Amino acid sequence: MKDTKKGITLIELIIVIALIGIILIPISNFFLTSYSNLHKVDKEIELQSQGEKALEKFVKISMMSSGIQSIKRNNEELNLQKKCTSIDRIVLKNSSASSEEEDYDVFQLIDNKLWYVRGEKDLDATKMGKVIGENISSINVEETKNLKEAEGIYLVINLSYKDVKSVVESKVYFRNK
Repeated sequence: MKDTKKGITLIELIIVIALIGIILIPISNFFLTSYSNLHKVDKEIELQSQGEKALEKFVKISMMSSGIQSIKRNNEELNLQKKCTSIDRIVLKNSSASSEEEDYDVFQLIDNKLWYVRGEKDLDATKMGKVIGENISSINVEETKNLKEAEGIYLVINLSYKDVKSVVESKVYFRNK
């Protein structure tokens, strides 16, 4: 007499589960790596966008100025020779046609935020100004001439968020020089 039981044994079930596990490990590793890379690229794009917006606002305001009044790093005035790195304050002269007094455009980098205010050159941008950029780790300015006499500047904004970094840069010409 033949035994015609239909079904699977416990050992067959364990072997199938083990094979499925072996197959799923590389597939899950692929998806986790892809998700991690996607998150990093997404953050890079976001940083690039933030940097471009901050740069656009800086360029728009700077083009109307007549030049650089001062550049500071750690509250120390830098001599305006060719290249200034890791600056935290830029003051631009802005001569208005409607008044005889000069206004100043003040850009101040504090706690990875770029602040802007218009008014007197000694104003604290954080008290009266507005944030025009975030996640900015440093700002570099350079020119081939003395910065005080320059017709424009080359501006580099470095952005960072955790382990993701981005850089935006532009040449800015002063229209009222």
